[in-house]
Parts: sequence; C-alpha cells; structure tokens
Amino acid sequence: MKIKKENLADRFKKIVNKDRNKDALIFSNGKKITFDQLDHFSNMIIKKFFNKKKIHKRVCILSDKNELVYYIIIACIKAGKSYTVLDIEAPIFRNKKIIKTLYPALIFNITNKKIILKKKTEIINKNVLIKSLTNNNKDVKRLNIRVNSNTTAYIMFTSGSTGEPKGVSISHHNVLKFIDWSKKEYSFNKTEVFTNLNGLHFDNSIFDVFVSLFNGYTLIPLNKNELLDTNTVIKLFKKYRITNWFSVPSLIIYFLRFNNISIKKLPFVKRIIFGGEAFPKNLLKVLFNKVKNKINLYNVYGPTECTCICSSYLINKSDFSKKEMERYAPLGKKMITNFKYQILKDNRKKALVGEKGELILIGENVGKGYYNNMNETKKKFFSKIIQNKKIKTKFYRTGDIVYKDKLNKFIYFVARADNQVKFMGHRIELNEIEIVLKKNKNIKNCIVTFGKKNNIDEITAWIVSKKKLNNLNKTISKKLPNYMIPRKFNFIENFPINLNGKIDKFSLKKGYYD
Repeated sequence: MKIKKENLADRFKKIVNKDRNKDALIFSNGKKITFDQLDHFSNMIIKKFFNKKKIHKRVCILSDKNELVYYIIIACIKAGKSYTVLDIEAPIFRNKKIIKTLYPALIFNITNKKIILKKKTEIINKNVLIKSLTNNNKDVKRLNIRVNSNTTAYIMFTSGSTGEPKGVSISHHNVLKFIDWSKKEYSFNKTEVFTNLNGLHFDNSIFDVFVSLFNGYTLIPLNKNELLDTNTVIKLFKKYRITNWFSVPSLIIYFLRFNNISIKKLPFVKRIIFGGEAFPKNLLKVLFNKVKNKINLYNVYGPTECTCICSSYLINKSDFSKKEMERYAPLGKKMITNFKYQILKDNRKKALVGEKGELILIGENVGKGYYNNMNETKKKFFSKIIQNKKIKTKFYRTGDIVYKDKLNKFIYFVARADNQVKFMGHRIELNEIEIVLKKNKNIKNCIVTFGKKNNIDEITAWIVSKKKLNNLNKTISKKLPNYMIPRKFNFIENFPINLNGKIDKFSLKKGYYD
C-alpha cells in the first residue's frame, strides 16, 4: 500500500522553515517559545521517549497548559502517534477508564497527581521530562518517520451513554482539511494572534492549536484559573494584540457579566467565534450591540466526531428580529467545505423543507470512528458509494434534530434525539450521570434532566431513595468531572408515569424549568 505524503508533520516542517524565529507560544507570565524551539524540543522528546517499536502507539498527557504539553503534542504529530489529553480536573476514576480503553505506550504526567495502574504502562513525570530537555543539543534533527495521512492524529473522549467515555479518532487528513478551510473562511493573515481558552481535552482546542501553530500564527494559552480574572485577561488581549477569540458561549457570558467585552477593551480582536453549546438569544443580542460593525461574531457547530467545526454562520442584525429572537442562531444555509448533509426523518426518508429530522454529516472530514469500540462506531458511522463516485463516502449520524426553514433556507438546531446534552461546551450523556448515581445502594431510582432554570442551564437529578442523602455532589465528584455534577438534587417519592407505563419526563420537568 502506497503511503500518502500529506500529513501534519510535513505541514509543521514548512512552517518552521518559513517562520523559525517567530513566537509560536506566549504564556501569561511572559514566557515565549519560538517555532524553532517548539520544533527542537519536540524532536528531543521523540529521540528520548519514542522508539520505532512504539511509533504508532497511543500517548496520554495529563497536564495544564505549559510549554511541555505543546512540545509533547507536536512530538506525537511528527512521530505518527495519536495523543489524548486527559482532563486534570476529572476524577482519576474517569481518567483510568480512558487509559484502559487506549492502553497507551506512554503517559506523560506533568502534574503532582499520582497515577497508579495495574498494567505496565510507562509513566514519564515532569521532573524526568524536564531533565531530558536540559541537554539543549542543537544537533538534534527531525527524525525521518513516515506518517500516513490516515494515521490518527488525536483521540478525543466524549461522554458515553453506557457510562463509558468514547474516544473519537481523527486523522491527519481530517485535521489538514480543517486547517485549510479555516484559513480561507476567516481570511487569516500572518499578523493573527490566537488564544487557547479551551481545555486541551475539549475539541474546541483543536481550532486553537492546529489552526494557529500549523499556519504559523502565535498562540496565547490561558488556563482555567487564569480566565477567572477577566481584567487581567483583557490586559493580555491588548498587550499581545490578540485578533481571535474562540470559546463556548458560557465564557463570553461570564466576561459580559463583568462588562469586559467591548470594542474599547478588545481593540485588536477581529472575530469572536463561539460554539459547543447554544448561545441564549437575549445575551447574544447584548454582545452584538457591544461589538457590531467592528468585531465579527460567528456561530459555529460541529460534533467531536467531525473534526471540531462543520458549519459557520456570521451573526447579523436580522438575527434579532421578533421571529428570530424565538430561536437560536442558525447553523447557516450549508455545511463548510468538505461536508455535505442530509436531514432524515425516523423512517430514514429525507425530511422536506420545514420538517424536523436527524442531521447526517457526510464527507472526508468525518472522523474514523470510536477507538476500540466497534459497537458504538457501527451505530453512528457508516460508508457508502455516492452516485457517480467510485470511492466510499463517510456518513455520521449526529443525533441532532434540525430543520431547514422554508423562508430563509437556514438550518436550525432544535434538540437532541437521544439523552445527550451540551453544557458549558461539553457533550454529556445524562445516562452516564444516572449510572454513577444508581451505584449508591440507598438510591432506588433516579432520572437526570437538563433545562433552563431562571435563564441558566441546569443539570438536575431527580431521586427516589430510601432516605434523604447528603453530600451527593461530593460523592459522585470522585467519578465524574465537575461539569457533569448536577446543580440540584430533587428528592421525590415516585416518578410520574405516562400512558405507556414509562417515566414521564415531560411531567417531571414541567413547572420546574423556565
């Protein structure tokens, strides 16, 4: 089989050759890393820790945002390894599930947390890694490792309905197509400065890291604790002349609350791009009025399974008409380059314009499937030969219910077809929370719901138990990340039942949520 030449390693090599002395990374403490340094130290990691027998093995990284984690990511890309960044705030119980699924060749632990595993997986701690990089040998050269464009670049984990996180495999080819589209769509130029506001375990970070570093743009990483101080963050935006903001709406709303988003406070920003969850229209209008005509606002959509972004829509004045205020911002009239779509009804027939149905994404940016999980892959991914084409085309069932408006022909999101929700940018299977709760011997049954309470998104647990339980949030935090912990635990005697004898979730939620 002939190996295709197109890969991310070659793309990065071109960037380094062109912009060797340009700043690739600038941290909030002022520390700067050039593209030459990023290239050099990633080569040292390959030489020290990656041998040929492990070239196509997986690598896990437990770290916050520092220069080391970016060295490791670039090293993995060059060496043809697929990397997974673990959430440092997630309980070790959950991260161990991910590690068990991947069975990685190496784990880089750049934290003070201990990882104890039954299986023999090599764990490289922070001190060992730093020591290996202190020998600043200028003769370390890029290793000649052949990487297929179909090689998995990264594996990103999402919540699973069975209680087990699912790892989405995305190839070098997928990411390259995404990088090329982004540069063209947003007319990026060599003066761009990006932010990495999103967690590296979260798929929005793919836009931050790859679109910036693999186009030769400077990236400003900020950790979660740094984002809490909005005044300091805004000063960094001015100091480093940041041009791009990409985050979930929740973070933008947080900055709006402190009156820290405006043309004056973000003088160099050209674009604010948001996605990962729906932006409440009343608050989006506030943002639009603060930055209109000076900063472009883009609503983007895309499942982790389809390389971060599948649609991009420029917000404009017409989005705030009386009719439009009653629904979320549209996805747009079509998907981005490399994507086509279908809207299918329950019987798998194509929905007519105006009819609701499941969104099916089609094209070469659809990912490879779920790593080491063939059953779930078969449920969501499939391939077939489209008319007049000799090669198979990939399809992905998103589980998102949408419709195409009859009047403006825009695609609008309605709801999830399953028990999955988007909260603070994270895709969450409510079943996973229920499974953890039901392990408590005092809980007879429980249902987890999602809705708006006082105009704020809330995950709510409804519990039938033998006795009232205290500190449930503390108990389940040992097995679930913070963003999956219910905000409210409601104890009830019995669940309402519908005519089919099933738990009536509609009645449960009615009168509680807005």
